[in-house]
Amino acid sequence: MLVIDVIWQAMDKNQFVPGIASWQGRDTPDFVPLVTSSHLSWTIEGPRRCIGSRDASGHSIQCPEQSIVPANGLRCGPCTAMDQLDPCIRCKGADCKASESRRNRCQNSQYAVYIAVFKDQTLKVGVSTLGRAKTRWLEQGADFAGIISTANNGLEARRIEESLGHLAGATKQVSGQRKVSGITQHLDSSTAFNLAQSFLKSNNVTPPDSGFTLEDLSPYYGLSGIDAMPGSWRFSPESRITQHLVGDVRGVKGSLLVTSTGSSFTVTNLKQLIGYTITLNPDATMIAQAGLLDFL
Repeated sequence: MLVIDVIWQAMDKNQFVPGIASWQGRDTPDFVPLVTSSHLSWTIEGPRRCIGSRDASGHSIQCPEQSIVPANGLRCGPCTAMDQLDPCIRCKGADCKASESRRNRCQNSQYAVYIAVFKDQTLKVGVSTLGRAKTRWLEQGADFAGIISTANNGLEARRIEESLGHLAGATKQVSGQRKVSGITQHLDSSTAFNLAQSFLKSNNVTPPDSGFTLEDLSPYYGLSGIDAMPGSWRFSPESRITQHLVGDVRGVKGSLLVTSTGSSFTVTNLKQLIGYTITLNPDATMIAQAGLLDFL
């Protein structure tokens, strides 16, 4: 299976399942859930291949050539040109560079501007369509999050995000390494709320009429019992390298997968695997897992 994304699939408004989206020979991506306590035995191989494009609705379209792409790329040239979500991801609210069909969807959708708090006390400002705000928080591995403003179209929401994201005390991006370091850190809900509230008040941001609240997202990740910092598993992007990921799933936080082998824990940023091929390999053993130390 060719990994194309790390996603959190909403089963209902209170149940979300983490996993990977992949091409497995069908016209639509397959979802492979990562269930806590399940056993993983993966072989990961290159070269990295194009993950395809997305239409105006956000649905994935498989690359017809399954083209090989550079280790730092995700799409081939034709799929990059066809991808209709890329202009929206890069949008800062100044003008719209999306296709007409995508622009119409944007203008007729309600958006949420949110603030996410991470355990190292980083505050991130972001945008999502209103209906999938919580899914977006889980995708990013936020520890607490809440909506601070709503907008009737994407351009308006991006303008708000852009203005707030450059203020002191907040950011628009949080590095994967900072998220890893937060796995064993502690931040209580009252401290998180006070951090967010202080930022909003100091910048004269008025939350929605219903008031500002932060949701504690930690119950979704299943990592409350992880007290020691997991070792980091790093995937080599060299196309001729075959690597193994073996262990029991302990939890998933955003795109960070925590596995255990015996008494040791390993954290893997699954985004490293996008574009690579995973084969289920029951013959991969603990010995193969130990060999990963060569890449630490």
